[in-house]
Amino acid sequence: MYKVIITADDFGVNPYRDEGILRGFQEGLITHASVLVNGENPSSSARLAIQNGLLDRIGLHVNVTEGLPISPARSVPSLVDGNGRFLGREGFLEAAHTGRVSMPELKAEIKAQFGEFQKLLGKPATHVDGHMHVHVFSAVAEAFASAFAEAGARTVRIPFDVVLANSASAEDYGAAFQVSGPPRWSGPTRFLRIVQEAALARRTFFEAGLLSTDLFLGIGLMGQNNTVNKMQLLLRSGFLSTDIGHDYSSLKAKSQSLTTVEFMAHPGGAYPASARSAEFWHDDFSCNKDREHELQVLCDPSLVQEYRTSPDVSLVSWNAL
Repeated sequence: MYKVIITADDFGVNPYRDEGILRGFQEGLITHASVLVNGENPSSSARLAIQNGLLDRIGLHVNVTEGLPISPARSVPSLVDGNGRFLGREGFLEAAHTGRVSMPELKAEIKAQFGEFQKLLGKPATHVDGHMHVHVFSAVAEAFASAFAEAGARTVRIPFDVVLANSASAEDYGAAFQVSGPPRWSGPTRFLRIVQEAALARRTFFEAGLLSTDLFLGIGLMGQNNTVNKMQLLLRSGFLSTDIGHDYSSLKAKSQSLTTVEFMAHPGGAYPASARSAEFWHDDFSCNKDREHELQVLCDPSLVQEYRTSPDVSLVSWNAL
């Protein structure tokens, strides 16, 4: 029996995404959501969670790369630019790699976001994951792990995407993982860098006392890359493959000892161009139709029926770990 968590990231990023995530809880396969407490509308997201009985299915999506910090910008100068905004993914990782990120400031901002979660939802965050997965990068993983544990988290995402890892060539890995330099974010190998960093970081988070799932999926199945058929193949392969040519009985036998699975998704309504604001989250990721596509896949009636009735699956939230 696999305990399967299907997490919707970016709850609170904007109202269009929130509407879709709520629908995914009610009609689809979503079992958990991670909230951005410094997104566009975290207060209304918290109300939605409370009104719909979802408090035990909400975790914290720690974000130190986009938008504004919860801490006063003057108190975390190594994390922000001259306008008091975060440095972006590449800017943060470049600064971290070159030693320009203050670890005390980083930990203070992480803990401020835990505090904001408590204020909004009236309960502590016991599950946490990282926006853009920067929490697993070697330059900052120890600071994230200790801050998470000190703030009271019990579980954490380790984004070692097993399907992506199994499908990559040695050449792809070599191109993705450049120990001597900062992360590179151009080309198809950029996501493999996350997978490599996650593999190295797992021990750091476990030694801090944080639990995670045996398997993680979703980086290689974002947007149009995910389909109803691929979700069905995942179930039939023991969550190890979406390759139609694989021997699924053999794969499933290999995964019998791996009993907890997280599938990460980014469903919701696309942010219409007419509603964009310079002050809020209006990047291409939030605005494109992939968000609606992911929601449609997770709410497909045949897929929902197959997962909910499978004798091999128990759909759970992170609290089940």
